[in-house]
Parts: sequence; C-alpha cells; structure tokens
Amino acid sequence: MSPAATRQFEILRIIARYGVMNTQVLSQLLSDRLSPAWVRAALIRLETKKLIARGTCLLGGRPSNYWMLSNESESFDRAIALTGLDKSQIRTKSAHWSSFPHENLCTIFQASVERQMPSVWLLRESTGNFSQLPSHLISERVKRNGYLPDMCLGIPTKFSNVPHAVDSYKWIAVEIDRTRRSAKRVAARANIYSRHTSFAGVLYLMPNSSLADSVCKIYNTRGASESLRIKGGSLSFLAASAVPQSLFDVNALKVSCGKTEIPLTTWLALFVVAETHKRDSELLRISNNTLYMNEKLAV
Repeated sequence: MSPAATRQFEILRIIARYGVMNTQVLSQLLSDRLSPAWVRAALIRLETKKLIARGTCLLGGRPSNYWMLSNESESFDRAIALTGLDKSQIRTKSAHWSSFPHENLCTIFQASVERQMPSVWLLRESTGNFSQLPSHLISERVKRNGYLPDMCLGIPTKFSNVPHAVDSYKWIAVEIDRTRRSAKRVAARANIYSRHTSFAGVLYLMPNSSLADSVCKIYNTRGASESLRIKGGSLSFLAASAVPQSLFDVNALKVSCGKTEIPLTTWLALFVVAETHKRDSELLRISNNTLYMNEKLAV
C-alpha cells in the first residue's frame, strides 16, 4: 500500500471513530504532522470516493470545513469495512451544523483522555459501546427526556482486576458546553445527575473559567442542596473547569470543586475511594493543605 493510501485510511479511521471534526482537529489526531495542503488533498480524495461528506460552519467568524462519514448506506458500509473498526466503535451521531464546534471539543477531550490517561475507560455518546454502561447508572425515564452525558469516564478502583469489568469502575458523567447556559438549565442538569442517576460524579466543562465557577455556585445552592440521593450534597460530586482547547491540555487541567481548585487527575483519583463522605473529607484535607501552603508563601 502506498504512503498516500495509508494516510487516507488513517484519516478515514479517525473520522469513523470520533465523528464530526474540522480539519485542524483532524490534523492534531494524525500520527505524524502533515502539511495542511496534504491533509486537505487527502480529505478531498476521500470525499470524491464518497466515503466522507463535508459541512461548512463559521468558527470565529471564518468558514471552517467539518468532515463526517457519508450517510449513504452503501458508502457508510464500505467505509466501516475499510477502517477495520468494530461497529460498536463507530460514532454515528448525525449532528446539525450548529453542533459541529461542540463535537470538535468533545473529540479533543476524548482523544486527550485516551492518550494521557490510558487506565481510564472512556465511552462516548452515540457509539455502540455506550450501551456497555451499567444499566443502573441512568434510568429509562432520564434517557427518554434526553439527559444523556456527552461521554462517561470509568475510573478503575483497587478491585479492578479484570480489564473493563463494569462493576470495578466508578463512573463519572462528562458534560461539555460551548456556550453560556442559563442558571435554571445548569441547575436542572445538576439535579438530574445528583437525584436521578447513579453516577459517582459529574465533570462540567464550560467555555471559560468564570462560567465554570458559576456552575459550582449554582450546584451548591440549587443542585446538591436539593439532592435526595447524596443527602444534602457532596463537595466532590461535581467539578467544573474551562473546556480544553488543545489535545495536550487535559493533564494540566485544574477543576473547581466548590471553593477548592485541584488538578483534574487528583479529582479523578478521589473516586477510587468508595464512600462519598470519605472523598469529601479528603478534598477538605487537600483544600486546607493548599491554604496552609499559600499562607506560608505569602509570608
């Protein structure tokens, strides 16, 4: 197989696995850095073969091309056969053009976690393997009302001796918002997750840090305080941060849990602890130590 054909198969496989994305994000996911001209030429060849389709959307006031699998049945089946991926790994969601930038952000987060946190089990909404989630996590009523997270993270516990055994993982819902949401909508989401699902926690990623802080305030006043399942709230249940914009932002990401800011990796590590109150006490200990260190530095 020629190098050009190998590259086309790699591009097709990436699009099939992650769904809609623009040329810039696709270039980040390639195994080797290629010139923009070469990537565009490869995409056009795949488009000519009717294996992928193109959509155009404004990004920052400028038109940006987004790529996805062709929805024609014959082309879709052919693309799946060429990638060699299992059907459960194919992302099949048909996004409206207004959702294209959101899909981009989800893909950046997914690829970052997969590459930098290999022990975490990530399931993306609208893929066949999303059905592998433990059935008790989300009730059918919640699903019917459209409250599905963008993706779920499975955090391995000390009992995780069998790879991808669902009972050996603590599951965290991930919500990614690209635009500002009303306090009422955020509170509704927080209440759904804390009262009507069995997720161990929720990671809420917002467009910027100030909006992430507002999510924590809304949760503390209108979300966890009304929670039936976690009985009056949990400091460690919800974490919020600005959504990563680069493939290499996840390991350095800081999240807010109430008034405490900690690395995302530290927050995820708390879920190895089974009981909510133990996670909260550990979070408070981290918070007190951070405050103590800040006071020493200020002297």
